[in-house]
Amino acid sequence: MSARREVLQAVVIGVTVLVALSLAMNGRAAPLPPTRNVAAIEFVDSPPTGLAVSGGLLGVTDSSGAFPVPYRRFDPGSGHFADPGRAVGDALVFTNLRPGTYRLALVFLAESKFATRLLPKHGEKFVDRCMVYSDTIPELTFTITNGEVRYLGRVIRRVLPNLSGEDLWRSRIEWTAGDERRAVKSLSKHKDMAPWQELLGARQAVLDSTSAKVR
Repeated sequence: MSARREVLQAVVIGVTVLVALSLAMNGRAAPLPPTRNVAAIEFVDSPPTGLAVSGGLLGVTDSSGAFPVPYRRFDPGSGHFADPGRAVGDALVFTNLRPGTYRLALVFLAESKFATRLLPKHGEKFVDRCMVYSDTIPELTFTITNGEVRYLGRVIRRVLPNLSGEDLWRSRIEWTAGDERRAVKSLSKHKDMAPWQELLGARQAVLDSTSAKVR
């Protein structure tokens, strides 16, 4: 009798678990469709400092559609988030962003290979960061969709002597339109951009066609 009771209890537990799993699966949000896109921006120091782009971050909007201060890579209210960017040549590249609006927030810099060869041997490599999160340069706020390649131009950090104050140097951020055709062509040559070659090739064809018409 006890053996039969144990079997019935096992059956009840099994059914309960299956029902719970079914409810959990039905209540789960549908997975997001795969997204494939590219957003790229060039960043340089002027005059050259021996530092090169090593990565970067984007800010996302909150549930009201505004960009909060300080910036957020993830907003719990809206669920918006942005993965970090990486260096590809001279460009900072963000890939497979969820369709939406973003703002460049922070650029990470590290000692370039060229500078390492020139400088005397030293233990730790030089690193820096440049905060660019602001609405003063509207071109650094952008909207991107699935299947799109966005070139955001070229950011220049002007490093100047500081004649007043404790810091020896001061900097200001400038933006120029850059050369999208050259930048996209350069990205296409990098092996680690192979998953996005089709998108880059399509964008390159459009730029080449536009350039030919202008001529």
